[in-house]
Amino acid sequence: MDVRRRLERLEAARGTQKAPYEVTMSVRIYLKAVERHRAHENGEVPPAYAQEELEALHADDLETVADGSVVGLMRSSGGWESPEGRELLDGWEEGARQRLARVEEGETLEAVYEDDGEEAS
Repeated sequence: MDVRRRLERLEAARGTQKAPYEVTMSVRIYLKAVERHRAHENGEVPPAYAQEELEALHADDLETVADGSVVGLMRSSGGWESPEGRELLDGWEEGARQRLARVEEGETLEAVYEDDGEEAS
């Protein structure tokens, strides 16, 4: 079989393949948070969140204060009844409330969600 026919067959087969794997938004945000922490630890400028990541973080905070997020599910499931468990969940909810209050006061999503409280060392 000549190279031209083989190339044509490969190109035709490529069109029928599944779409490449797409990284979920939660994984993207987690990886960005890890990279931001690493940059802070190394005294580097942390990478900015993309607009859709900022919007997803904001939506998660809205769900958290409405008890519709993972925090709400955790609170209603077993294993979080201890004072330490309740304190941890309360802290997550309070953080969400504080970020939402800042947005309500007019701060941009970038200002609120990229302010992760870390200083370069």
